[in-house]
Amino acid sequence: MCFHPPSHTPTPIPLTITAVFYSSVSHHNSHPSHHHSCVLLLRLTPLPHPSHHHSCVLLLRLTPLPPSLSSSQLCFTPPSHTTTPLSKRDQVILFRLRTGHNRLNAHMYSKFRIGESEMCSCNADIMNAEHLLQNCRLHDAPRQASWPEPVPLRVKLFGGLEDLQRTAAFVRAIGISI
Repeated sequence: MCFHPPSHTPTPIPLTITAVFYSSVSHHNSHPSHHHSCVLLLRLTPLPHPSHHHSCVLLLRLTPLPPSLSSSQLCFTPPSHTTTPLSKRDQVILFRLRTGHNRLNAHMYSKFRIGESEMCSCNADIMNAEHLLQNCRLHDAPRQASWPEPVPLRVKLFGGLEDLQRTAAFVRAIGISI
């Protein structure tokens, strides 16, 4: 099958990685310098936007580096703020909010039929990360204290260290189990 790029320039859509699968595959009958290859499967989902209703899966087969390149030349080091300054508890809160695999009604009811419905106790919308962080009127006061000015959801979930700490602190302050 041959892939032909579109004749027009596609509109970029901001994506977030919502699932990752990594597997190392051993090749016993291959050349000694190529004993392993890796498969990386990424599920990419657009950030919340009314016109973005699709996701795609990207499958990459990673092969060993040529001898002329060392892994240190190609190594990606994530920014130091992505994990270390956040407590494990805060990392768990952010991970669960980002992936949607959490204890909020939307996930618990849709996946496990636990609870009466997906609705928030404010009865305005389904209880998911976006509703909790952006709109739930039950948490207006703590939200206003955490973010005096409106802040987009993507900043609350994927922003800098200060943004991430503020998001985790907000969730802890309102006492919701994520």
